[in-house]
Amino acid sequence: MKCLLLHGLASLREDILPLAEIIESKDINCFTPRLLGHRHTIPKDFEINFQNIELELDCYMKYITQNFTEKILVVGQSFGAMLALFIAEKYPQSIHGVIVISPSLILRNNLFDMAISALRFIPDFIIKNVPNIQKKWVSKKHSGSESHYSPNLLKLLSIFRKKIASKLDRLKMPIYILQSIDDYHLSPISALKIKELAKNSKVKLALRELGNNHQLAHIPSINSLMNEAIKFTVNR
Repeated sequence: MKCLLLHGLASLREDILPLAEIIESKDINCFTPRLLGHRHTIPKDFEINFQNIELELDCYMKYITQNFTEKILVVGQSFGAMLALFIAEKYPQSIHGVIVISPSLILRNNLFDMAISALRFIPDFIIKNVPNIQKKWVSKKHSGSESHYSPNLLKLLSIFRKKIASKLDRLKMPIYILQSIDDYHLSPISALKIKELAKNSKVKLALRELGNNHQLAHIPSINSLMNEAIKFTVNR
């Protein structure tokens, strides 16, 4: 079996390599790309939009499924979780199961959540010229980070959240959702909402007290949690 593993917003593939190691220990070949526009500092004029990111996802699927007849596993964290669900809805015939970690459907900060949701109504040429937002401005937990959120990426998050929420009921493959109750970024309602909207008996929700943590790849219990997720999605 093969796996497509997608990292989160303004993150890097290196941040989720511990997940790739766990997946590959199960004899699953894991492809972990760096998403378009993601780096430690993202230029404000970087051309990124929904069409480009969708094309990139199409290329990933073409690459990972070429000369491969079995269905694949898709795993995503945060923004990557939204992309994983998007891929699953678009390519249901190619997906065996989906593991979503810290899905960013609903943020814990209601005002920031509303602001992100409104971004999809703002034209790209305006977003393009808005300076990058330093993470430490968004959350004290990112204090000292040199990474930035690109407004274009935040707009993409808004667009994908809207599209996913309207199509979750079409997903019929096994879905495992892992969410920390104490996540400083995301409300547990995010995971509960996905389960509710999916209307799928093959959805398993794992709400855990994993500490005030959004990046779950490095928590001590991630090995056992991922083993459970892989068993649920692959062996059903």
